[in-house]
Amino acid sequence: MFKSGALHGSNADIVALFKMCAKQRDLQLGAYLHAEVIKMGILTCKSSVANAVIEMYSKCGLLSQAHLVLELVPMRNVVSWTLLITGYVNHGFSQEALKCYSYMLCEGINPDRVIVACILRACCSEKEIDKIQQVHIDCERMGLLKVDNSIGTMLVDVYCICGLLNRARQVFDRLSKKDTVAWTTLIQAYSNQNRVEEALHCFDEMQRSGVLPDAVAFACILRACSSLRATDKVKNLHEQINIANLLLGDNVVGTALVDAYAKCGEIDTSIEVFNMLKVQDVVSWTAIMDGCIEQGNGEKALSFLKRMEIECVLPNAITFSCSLKACSTIEAIRQGRWIHCQAESVGLLEQNKVVGNTLVDMYIKCGSITRAHEVFDRLPSRDVISWTSLIAGYTEHGYGEISLKCFEHMQLEGVTPNSITYLFCLRACANIGVGDKGEEIHARIEDEDLLEGDAILANALLDMYAALGMFDKAQQVFDKLLNDSVISWTALIERIAEHGYAQKALDCFDLMQKRGVHPNDVTLLVTLRVSGIAGAIDKVQLLHAEVERLRLIQRRPVGNVLLFAYCKCGCLELAHEVFERLQFRDPVSWNSLIGGYTQLGDTVNALSIFNQMQEQGSRPGSITFTNVLNALNRQGLLQESQTYFEAIGKDFGIIAAPEHLCGMLDIFCRMGDLRKAKSLMDTTLSYSNITIWHSFLAACRSFQNLEIGKWAFDHAMHVDELQMTNPTSISPFYGGQGIHQAAD
Repeated sequence: MFKSGALHGSNADIVALFKMCAKQRDLQLGAYLHAEVIKMGILTCKSSVANAVIEMYSKCGLLSQAHLVLELVPMRNVVSWTLLITGYVNHGFSQEALKCYSYMLCEGINPDRVIVACILRACCSEKEIDKIQQVHIDCERMGLLKVDNSIGTMLVDVYCICGLLNRARQVFDRLSKKDTVAWTTLIQAYSNQNRVEEALHCFDEMQRSGVLPDAVAFACILRACSSLRATDKVKNLHEQINIANLLLGDNVVGTALVDAYAKCGEIDTSIEVFNMLKVQDVVSWTAIMDGCIEQGNGEKALSFLKRMEIECVLPNAITFSCSLKACSTIEAIRQGRWIHCQAESVGLLEQNKVVGNTLVDMYIKCGSITRAHEVFDRLPSRDVISWTSLIAGYTEHGYGEISLKCFEHMQLEGVTPNSITYLFCLRACANIGVGDKGEEIHARIEDEDLLEGDAILANALLDMYAALGMFDKAQQVFDKLLNDSVISWTALIERIAEHGYAQKALDCFDLMQKRGVHPNDVTLLVTLRVSGIAGAIDKVQLLHAEVERLRLIQRRPVGNVLLFAYCKCGCLELAHEVFERLQFRDPVSWNSLIGGYTQLGDTVNALSIFNQMQEQGSRPGSITFTNVLNALNRQGLLQESQTYFEAIGKDFGIIAAPEHLCGMLDIFCRMGDLRKAKSLMDTTLSYSNITIWHSFLAACRSFQNLEIGKWAFDHAMHVDELQMTNPTSISPFYGGQGIHQAAD
């Protein structure tokens, strides 16, 4: 085709050369050919050649040159514009593509299906809703929707992507032919937008209209069913999938079915389907693991990770995240460290933000806040999720000051807090008693308009102000954000009482009544309990009268709370009257009465009630024995305490709780018998409750027993390390009276 350096040949040959350059991205040869066709004078008179030049420049990324060629060609047509617009869209220049579309319409050239598809793609990437609607109007005006059903399907898809599902449905309803692609597009959109009921309805409509669902449609509807935990529907779909013979041929359907069964709690069936899959790829392995985690079965999830390793299936970032979540649910820190090493060895911490954030969260959930912070410091980029995980961890582990410092550093790094960040900061303020900081955070929340419709954040504010005793502020928040209903008032009363302000909670109850809000059954229950804690016998009797008027006494919770209230007020005669009238006496009823006598120091009656409880066939529980041991300890009855303590596990099969152990340690230590106390601790060394060790160390220090003190200190240090707390937390019991030197 080249003779003496010049280009020769037919137009078809020249077009073929340009297409070759476009395919090979050979810009140098393409530019040379462009110069040659200009010399030959065929560029401006042969549209096929001009279009080939535009295509070559577009595919090579030289879009300005492609645009220039188009403007120089007088005979440009829909193909010319299609090639240029496609080039702009494919190279990410959506705005330029939209401008070209407008120019094309001005020239009176109607778009074809390819241009509409490209322009809609450009509109989606820019979220240009107005432009999408304009393209829609153009298509209607030119009658394109009537002659090409695929354009209507594209519009449905674009409206769905932009979240305009009602508009998508309108377009869908007007389609001349509703095929599988159109139905699936709509079903997928409803499912993705969490409008699962509509997705299911749409799927049923599709089947009623005689359109057979494909693999993608089944996968979408299975996801919708899993979010509703619709087990029966999943089983029905499973049957349809088997009839259509899709399970063996399509892993997308199989994986969706595995996930759906797992999320519905049908783990065994999920595993059966998983084992039947023709190809068990990383997606299906991860789906079965995720399902196990969803059901709280972290051990099972990690067993699949082990199997995956044996089968030589390489985990991806989502698998690593799932595995770390599994470790979090069962506090498997050793397994978590191993997964940490594996993720680090393949560079995932640097490449994937989600894995890094999940790792931070795993260490926090496993109690290793120090390691969590180390991982956090090494993250290449820290987003609001990273910071919030760390802030939440410090707050939940009792380090409110550090939590608030993290909050300050987060803002210095330019990361904007979200509602959950503020939630944990408010809790931190409540925990360490910094009302000023709490008010400052409250002001920021108000400025960012985050409280509207966020009941959880509003309740966190109430909690903080109630915990800090700032009741006027709590009332202001309540009046501004929560509706004046009996449910809201009951929650406020309960919240104030939970923070130890029983009298203030009762004042709140009175205010509720003054505002004309009548208590319901739950309000009466809450207020009765609070009245008992406050020792407000007059209030208890008033509420008792209301309970009698409403004939609520025979309702088990009401009777038990009334009994509890009288016992707390020390009115055992009235408590006995209520007790005798109870139609059902459960362990809660018996425990209240035993606790009431224990509180008064009446060990004889406490033990008498305990014996009656067993005679009447009610089985004592952990709380029952706590009350009994407290009654015996008050009288210093060491032998009897030992007898009842041994009976907890031996006769009743109950695992000794920290309260039981503390009770026995207390009486041994008060009697000065540290040897027996040590023997008791020796038999329960697996008991990793640092508070118990603190109590024992305090006793060793009081009695200046260096030998047992060192033994206790060593074990306390071990427990401290296991819980990843600050070793200095036991230092007050370590120093003084020579124990420090003995321990050294």
